[in-house]
Formats: sequence, structure tokens, C-alpha cells
Amino acid sequence: MMLFHLAIAAVLATAAARSVFGIVPLIPTSSFLDEQREIFRAEFQPVEVFTGLPDETYAALVDILAVTPGEDILVAIVTAGPISWYAASLELLLDAGAAVLTVGQRVAFSGLELNASRQLWWDFDIIEETSAELIAAEVCRQTGPGFKHSVMNVYGAEVFDRRVDAIGPWLEANCDAEVVTKHVVRSPTWDVAVARSEAAKLLSVDPAITTIFSCNNEMLRGVFAAVNERISPQKAGKLFVTGYNAPDFDDIQTEGWVLAAGALGSEYLRSLWTIMNVIDDEHIATTAELSASLKTERTSTTLEGTARYFDARGYTKSVLLRAYDVDVRPPSRGGEAPLVVNVGLRSVVVDEIDTAKGEFTATMWIEAAWHDPRLTYDETIAPGPLRVGADEVWTPSFHAANTMTPEELQLIKRLPVSVASDGTVVARWRVGGEFLCEMNIRSYPYDGHTCAIELAAGATTDEVALVADLGFEVADGGPEGWYQPKLSARGPRPYVGAWSDVDRCGDACAGGDEPRVSYEIRLERAAEYIERSFVLVGWAFNIIAFGAFWMDDVRSHGMDRGGLSLAGIVASSFMLYEAKETEEYTWLDSYFSVMLTFQFLSFVLVVVSSRWERYDEDGGALKLQTLRRTRTTRSLELSPAYRRVFWLHRHFFGGADVPPVDLAVRRGLVPLFLLLQMGLCYYPFRGPGAIVGHRDAPLGGSLFFLNVGCLVWYAGLAGAGVAFGIGFEGGGPSAFRLSFSKSLSPPATPGGA
Repeated sequence: MMLFHLAIAAVLATAAARSVFGIVPLIPTSSFLDEQREIFRAEFQPVEVFTGLPDETYAALVDILAVTPGEDILVAIVTAGPISWYAASLELLLDAGAAVLTVGQRVAFSGLELNASRQLWWDFDIIEETSAELIAAEVCRQTGPGFKHSVMNVYGAEVFDRRVDAIGPWLEANCDAEVVTKHVVRSPTWDVAVARSEAAKLLSVDPAITTIFSCNNEMLRGVFAAVNERISPQKAGKLFVTGYNAPDFDDIQTEGWVLAAGALGSEYLRSLWTIMNVIDDEHIATTAELSASLKTERTSTTLEGTARYFDARGYTKSVLLRAYDVDVRPPSRGGEAPLVVNVGLRSVVVDEIDTAKGEFTATMWIEAAWHDPRLTYDETIAPGPLRVGADEVWTPSFHAANTMTPEELQLIKRLPVSVASDGTVVARWRVGGEFLCEMNIRSYPYDGHTCAIELAAGATTDEVALVADLGFEVADGGPEGWYQPKLSARGPRPYVGAWSDVDRCGDACAGGDEPRVSYEIRLERAAEYIERSFVLVGWAFNIIAFGAFWMDDVRSHGMDRGGLSLAGIVASSFMLYEAKETEEYTWLDSYFSVMLTFQFLSFVLVVVSSRWERYDEDGGALKLQTLRRTRTTRSLELSPAYRRVFWLHRHFFGGADVPPVDLAVRRGLVPLFLLLQMGLCYYPFRGPGAIVGHRDAPLGGSLFFLNVGCLVWYAGLAGAGVAFGIGFEGGGPSAFRLSFSKSLSPPATPGGA
């Protein structure tokens, strides 16, 4: 269409361009000519289009020639009837020097005295048998070979019409059909009402009619009306009905009918423009000059009729696939260059991640597009795109280079391919499988992994080139315990891999390696569950174990300090076993190692501390109580603030009444544990096991702030003691002896103590 408008601009821009007029008769029974008249006006922008009877048109042309030289006029006549109707007008125009172009069926200038050296004309002769053969081929496609046709022929004139008569012989010769003409309907003036009335009578008396051949759209409309009146929808759905010219299928209640229609194609428009441009550009004045310019001895152009189809997509698909070989790769646009296949991944869903095995399970849509010149078609016949079975055309042999899932288990759904009129094919497959991935688990549970889906072409670089420009998107959601997968910042990465089918095809494989595209996905574990279930619980076990060193008189409370430490060790060991994800040493293993080390150390120190108490089983409790009373009496003599700080300081850090082992744990081991715990929030800060950068990394998380809070408490309490002059006193048997040597006789110290 754009070509036509460019041609219009070129004609109007030429100073010597002839003024264009049209003659398209207005015939009440011919909607086909109404359509052609509008097309002519839109495409050629004529000065005027004459629609009257031959005498009226002749008179109008006489008036125009009276004021405009014939050499400045070009008249195009488009008609479905005999051109002889306008013989007088043609003779008038040719004698005046006007250019006359005629378009019609079996158009001829017979009866006129023509002179190619003095006059300018050109004839466009449309052969309607071509459309009849196309119609017959469509009927054959839908019925299949060997069908028996019981036929009603519907003519628009008293004479026979090749548009109808050529269909039956073609079916018999090419479709092995049996064609029996049982009834004939003639409407002398293409009258729809006559066609309807006569067809209705015949359908009433002969319900065995299977096929109706009508000569044009007016007759076709009459047939439709008759069928709707006399035949049930079930029977009508089995009829094969054909027409000619350009029926508007949307206006006809077909309900499953099988239709085909011949039509005056758009080729005559292009041919008209070509002749008009030659006449204007080269200032052609005679038919002889025009024939010489076109390098032909003819004075006409033969145009083949086209066809329109009610099932246009079905017809076009059958024509495209009639001799199509699905095993032959389409030729590339560049000839010898590899076929360019555009690819993309859509709706990638990561269902499961197994870091121990180093694999993840995913499903996705593969989208691919390429050009196959064997699948081009005329969109004026069948508006695209067409839907064709994926196994009916050539498709790339895609596979995932990093999956171990058997091929027969990978395909989930394969949609029909979409074929555009220019031969562009778009295919979509839904596939799934288990994909291998090199996973670094050393930072578990704060681990993240960059994995890939390696899409391979299943061909060599000499045959196919992959272009990853159709998108890459990951669906919302992810496997339990993991964050929403994200696309890698690098995007799809084309590369060349080893040819994977060489073992199968051996020497038959073409040279070159295999084109591939790597689609990378970032997977990051949601560590919150592991952190709350194991990390923070382990931290609490250690604090409970340390709590034994704040129990100053365990026997009186009925508690066993050693049993408390052992219970923490056993619980932590079971928890370590439960949290174990892989045999590789991970951050969580480091954390449990630190945790168990301190718990074992706590148990050992509990045992050592118990030996300090055995030396004075009779008087120890009395001395401790006396010492507490003494300290309390002293604290009561001071301010309330001092008493509070003194009480907290002595209960938390201990004083002379606390065994040295307990003092060492309270004042040294616990702060060391808290500092190491804070260090684990950073460790390792570099290398393959680094946890810094993970969104759930302990740095800034619950574990970090728990330890910071405890250390702040330690520092704050120690600072308050310094402010009030409260120091850190030593403990143990020597302290007892020094404090009570005047009032109580200290027991004998065990040898070597």
C-alpha cells in the first residue's frame, strides 16, 4: 500500500502527468464493483470516477474533452462486464489522444479500429479460470480426495460461466472426485432475489445436494438466504459453497460452512501504477511506444485471478506445508551464513535448591524466533500470524548443557508455533529439569550462589547463531528457605561450547562448536530460620552454661553445676547434627566449634571450681554468709545509688566471697566469648567463604546486637563501679582467711592448695 502512495506522489509531482479519470459502473446487483470503486478512489485519487450508464458516461467525456486536451487525460476503466458496453466512449477517447487503460474479465478492444502508432491504450485481462482452480483446490483440501459432489451450479447470466464450469473438471482431474451436476440456477441480471428463490426450490426437493458453485458474490448471497430458509443448521454445516469476486464473509451467517471465493486481486493495482508511471515519466503517446518501453510485442497484461477463503488460515497452512521438509534447516538471509535464532527465557521458576548436590530444579518457557523463507505467504489472503504445529515445521534442537534430566522428562508443554507472513517463526516450549551449579557452601547459612541455565542450540556455529535478545525474566516466588531469585547483573551471556552430539553423529557432524547462551540467576539463602533455630539457641546454651558460675551455693539450691554444663554440651551436639547441611566445613560449623569449645571449657572449670569448695565442707557456708552480712552492713551505711551499684557489681563481677574460678569466668571468659561472637559476625570477611554482603549476615543482625548489648552491660557496670570507687576484689580460701582470721579459726588448707 505504501508503494502505491509513493507512486501517487511521484505522479502528482511530475509536471507532465496526465489527469486521471475512472469509469467503474454502478450496477445495483454488483457489490463487487462498489468495492473496486472505493479502492480505485483511494489508490489513484482520480479527478472524477464515472458510474453512470454508457450513454451518460459518453456525454460526460465529451464535456471534459471540450475543455481539456486528450493528451492530458488518462482514463482507467474497471468493470466486471463486457468492455463493449463502452465502445463509443473508448473510441472517443482514443481519437482525442487520451490514454485508456481497461481492467476486466476477458476485456478486449474488439470491434474498434485501433492504431498502435497513433493511439494509446493498454488492456489488463484477468483470467478467471485461475481463481476457479484455486477454489477447487480449497474444496479438495477440505473434502479430501475421492469425495462425491452432488452439485448445484448458480449462474448470473443466461450463458455458462467459466468461473463455475472450471471447478468440476479440476476436482475430477486433481482430487479424484466424482462431480455430478444435478441442478442449474440462472439469474439473468445477477439478481440476489432470483438466486435465493430458485435455489430454495431446488434445496427443498433435493436435500442430497452437497456442493454449490456460484458465479459471484450476489449469487452467493442468494444461496445463503435459501440455505438459511430451507436447511437445518446441522445440514448446512456440511455444505461446500463457493463464490466469486469478493464476498464479505463477516456479513454472512455461515455457521460452519466451508467457503472459498475467487477475487480480483490487488495485482492489477500494481500493474496499473506501473503503466501510468511509464506513460508519464517517458511521455508515452502511443501504444507502440509503450510496448517498446516495456520490451514486449503485446498490448496487454494478463493477470491471474486470486482467491479468498473462509478458512483462509487453514488453506494457507496446507499450501505452506504441502512440500515442506521439517528435517531441513531454513536457509539464512545471508545465504551461507548460519541461521540466526533469537532466544529468551520467560517465567523461570526455581522450585528447589540442593546445595549438597550442587544442583537446582527449575521450570521455564523457552522462546525462540527465526526466519524461514519457505513459510512466507500473502497476508491479503490469510491475515497473520498462523498457528502451526511445532512438529510440522523445522524447530531448533534446544537442550540444556548443564542438566542431567533425561530428554524425555524435560519437555512439559510445547505450544504451536506462530508464523508471520514474512516467514518469521516464533516458538515456545515449557521445560524443566535439574540443573548443575558450582555452589560454594562455606558461608552457610549466609550463602549465595550464581547459577546458570546453559541453553544450547543442538547445532554447530556453522549452522545456527544464537542471539539472546528476547528477554530473560524470573517468576515471583522461590523455594522455601530462599529469597526471590534475581537475574545476574551480567545478563544473558552468549558463548561457544563443545559440540555435544559428536558421539552420536560421528563423522556426519558439521564442523564448528556449539553456540550456547548462559542465563545466570542469583540465589541467596534466607538465613533467618537457621539463625533463630540454631545460631541464637546455641548462643543461649552458652549463656546458660556460664550461668553456673553465678551460683554461689549450689547444694542449697538442689542444682548440679556439672550436670547443667553437660546438658548444654549434649543439646548443642544434637543441634549441630540437625543443622548440618553438607560435609564441607561451613561458617555454621565454625560457630558451633566456638560454642562447644566454650561449653567444654565451662564444664572443666566447673569441675575445677568444685575442688575449691571441698576444702571447707563444715565452715565454708558460715563464712560466706558472714562475709555477705559484713558487706551488706557496710553498703547500708552509704547512699541508695551506691548500694544499688555495689549490689549489682558484687553480684555480677563477684568479690572476695567468690571462688577464683568463678571470678575468672565472670570477669574474663564471658567477655572473651562475647568478643569472639562479635568476631564471628565478620568472619570470614574475604575469600570464597565470606559472609559480609549477605542480606542476613550477622553483622548488624540479632547475634551481633545481642553480644554488643552484653558487652555494653559489662562496660557500663564496670564504669559505674569505678565511678563509685568499687574495685574488683579477689576471692578464694586466702580471702576467707584474711577476712575472718580474728573472729573465726580458718580450717587447715589442703596440702599444696
